Amino acid sequence: MNIENNDAPTTYQPTPYQQPAYSQVGLPLPPQAAEPEKRKRKPKWFLPAGLAVAGLVLGFGAGVGAKPEPEIVVQEKIVEKEVEVVKEVTPPSCIEALDVTQEAIELFSTYPEMAHDAVQAAGTFDTAGLQAVTRKIETFNSDLDKLTPKVGAPVAACRLAAE
Repeated sequence: MNIENNDAPTTYQPTPYQQPAYSQVGLPLPPQAAEPEKRKRKPKWFLPAGLAVAGLVLGFGAGVGAKPEPEIVVQEKIVEKEVEVVKEVTPPSCIEALDVTQEAIELFSTYPEMAHDAVQAAGTFDTAGLQAVTRKIETFNSDLDKLTPKVGAPVAACRLAAE
């Protein structure tokens, strides 16, 4: 309030740094928070009674659901039958075809080594090495020419025997 000037209004005007009290500015007081109600205590018999009821319900449900299992009777019957054992014999033409094939595999297993030697000799311009590899390749080709006619007949005979 302005005390020095009597002509000034008599209402209270707080400065920005003051917090006005509700009663000073003519506003109603804020509502008071209601006191929390006291919780009512459950009676002492409540928990044991609840457990007893739950036990009865579960016990009754288990009794109703329980059914005796049916008895299973297993009877064994032994039946003896004579079984004819057939022993398959590999035809001789198939064994011969396998032998010839084994020879071909052994012959072809030397080829990668010859190819390696040829590439190495060509890379170093080794004419003696190239001539040696050429002789090996010629021997390989002659062995392959001798083996080729041996393969056809046993393989065809083996296929016919398998049918």
